[in-house]
Amino acid sequence: DSNSALVHAPSDHLVDPRDSYSQSADLIAAQQQKIDSLQAEVVHLYNELRLFEDSLVSKDDSISSLSEQLALSKQLLADTKQACESKLVELQREHEEYDALVKRMQKEKEEWSEREKQLKVQASLTEAETV
Repeated sequence: DSNSALVHAPSDHLVDPRDSYSQSADLIAAQQQKIDSLQAEVVHLYNELRLFEDSLVSKDDSISSLSEQLALSKQLLADTKQACESKLVELQREHEEYDALVKRMQKEKEEWSEREKQLKVQASLTEAETV
């Protein structure tokens, strides 16, 4: 009879329910520690993620600010280039006017030199006639 074998089994094979409960409690405590450890790690990772997200937002703000500064700098550069080109055109015009003035003055100088020669010749002819 199988039931009679259980009744007559040696005592070292019997499991004390208190030991089973103690082992279960230990397993539950170990599992709870693992859960607590994982929760702490999740909280830590979440905090790191928030810091990283804040850093990204800050960097995004910095990039936006730099982009605005770059756009302003580009506009200033374009305005400066336009002003320089306008000034260059003005300087070229003034240079052309200066060249024309120099040519006119050279022509007038040549005319005066020629006139001076004519007057000297006339003066010497007049002087020769008077003598």
